[in-house]
Amino acid sequence: MAWARRILIIGDFKLHSPESLRIERRHWIKGFVRNGCDVQTFSYRNILHHFTPFHKRRYAFLFGRRKTEKSLIQIAESYRPDIVLISNMRDVSLDCLGFLRDVLKHTIFLGRDNDWKPAQNKERMQIARKMDIVLATNAGSWLQDYKKAGVPVCAFMPCPCDPDIQHPYESEPHLQADILFIGRSEHPMHATDPDRIAILKQLSRMPSARIYGSLGYRRIEGLDAFRAISNTKIALSINADNSQRLCHSDRFINCLACGAFTLAKWVPDSNLLFEDRREVKYFRSVNEFFDLADWYLQHEEERRSIAQAGMEKAHSQMNCTLMAQRVLDLVETGSYSAPWKYIL
Repeated sequence: MAWARRILIIGDFKLHSPESLRIERRHWIKGFVRNGCDVQTFSYRNILHHFTPFHKRRYAFLFGRRKTEKSLIQIAESYRPDIVLISNMRDVSLDCLGFLRDVLKHTIFLGRDNDWKPAQNKERMQIARKMDIVLATNAGSWLQDYKKAGVPVCAFMPCPCDPDIQHPYESEPHLQADILFIGRSEHPMHATDPDRIAILKQLSRMPSARIYGSLGYRRIEGLDAFRAISNTKIALSINADNSQRLCHSDRFINCLACGAFTLAKWVPDSNLLFEDRREVKYFRSVNEFFDLADWYLQHEEERRSIAQAGMEKAHSQMNCTLMAQRVLDLVETGSYSAPWKYIL
């Protein structure tokens, strides 16, 4: 018989928070298991805090990293995974990764990159150079930076969704809104698209709009976030940077999968993911966003039709089982099948 592939996923699984219910890492675990794999997780930051009383990231890493990485190496030696997926390349030191590669000589190492401007982060680029494959949520110059740095295979891989928990929920009056946005108004480390800031400031003055997680508004986590998305008429999806080909955050797929009509900021080749005016509606400016929002709020049939088509495509083409299979195909064959396939 064919034995199940063993996959060790290293990342911040936020086990101490309701946020753990909605993060991308959770979807990958389910997808790999449904494809017949055995999955072992290592929640780096939770284990880090187990070894130190300090809560601030800098002090926790200073006093707890050595014991945490010793534990990781011991688990890896015992588990002997076929694949190691590092879901956030900030969470493992270069020395630890070197030990892992020495111990796991026949293991394929994958790095997942959801961040931007990798070339500006020397430590992350050093980690990436030790990967066999880097999977990124863009197919632009940021992905090309990894290839130029010497990563053997660099591939665009969108964020997956989980239809089991990302779907329309029952109507809840206290969550209903005309327009919704979940996330920060500005990126903490880099300049943010001014359209995002301008739209959110205007939305903050609209009683019928809901903002979570920025401009002083409370955060919303877990399944509450999915319920809020499914209770809005229009969901706003806009990156902090919209210049990169196919670039998106998990906000984009979350909105579509929960059945919301999604107005998304256009990025190059957006139609390869979801078709404009059929499964999603793209905008290019602040004025266009509010013009489109006004029109679709007044045209319920068109809004609902696009929302339904977007959800159906998200559930059928971006579900975690199929997306995990694409990753496995890439590992085994060097390629995968999708309209948006991009591999360097």
